Amino acid sequence: MLIIRLLIIILEEMTTNTTDGYQVAMLIRDINTKLTNNINREFKDTGLTLPQINVIKILAAHKKLKVSELGMEMGLTNATVSSLLDRLEKQNLIRRERSANDRRVVYVQLTEDGVTLIKNSRETVRNYFQTLFQDCSKEEMLTIIQGLKIVQGIVSK
Repeated sequence: MLIIRLLIIILEEMTTNTTDGYQVAMLIRDINTKLTNNINREFKDTGLTLPQINVIKILAAHKKLKVSELGMEMGLTNATVSSLLDRLEKQNLIRRERSANDRRVVYVQLTEDGVTLIKNSRETVRNYFQTLFQDCSKEEMLTIIQGLKIVQGIVSK
């Protein structure tokens, strides 16, 4: 319910004071922090962090990527990505493979365990958001969606 109130505050702020982008930014940051912390708690049993789950999610969408491509997709350095991959490899969730043509190039893909985890993760996230918004009326949901689309349009310019 707190997140809903924050989103409604964003909408009200956007319509009453369009010059105060800072307050909107702070609200978005607060919402992002709370969602990140809550989702991390949902995945506590897996022993994975949100960045590790993001690696798995990206690999599920792309099947196989170079480490550098994964870093660009995540906005992280190759060194940071390699550290994430080390932990995921130890858990048998990803595998690395050197290119036959260029030994400097390393490809990353999910293992069967990684594919299974991403399927379960999607269900966990779906359930989390369903529970989060279960007390919202249709009108509140439409207001939230409309407001978020406005924000999305503004930041996409």
